[in-house]
Amino acid sequence: MAEHTVGTRQELLAAREELLAQEEELTRSNDELSRQRRELPWVRIEKEYSFAIEKGTKTLAKLFDGRSQRSFVLSDGVVYHTYATTDRGLEFMLGFSGLLDRAPNGRDEGDPPDFWIRRHDEY
Repeated sequence: MAEHTVGTRQELLAAREELLAQEEELTRSNDELSRQRRELPWVRIEKEYSFAIEKGTKTLAKLFDGRSQRSFVLSDGVVYHTYATTDRGLEFMLGFSGLLDRAPNGRDEGDPPDFWIRRHDEY
């Protein structure tokens, strides 16, 4: 394991207190980003999709059974694409990412990645 600073409990608590203010600012920034994300324009799905189901076929709007689904909104019978993301934008859905960010070795993402986490059968 790499060398790391060793200190007293008081030093840890003082450093942690400094980080807390930054974490609170990050939370406020994430809240603002989320608000902006919700204001992105919706895009009407123009293509006429048809899906085979047990009882024949359904259009995309009918497939939603009157409800919005995941990153799509159904409004007045029209389906809208509301948001899309890839790669790092999906981290909020992966509960372990936030946990790893707080672990001593973090994600250990080098170039190439050197993951310190191993499955039970990889040791």
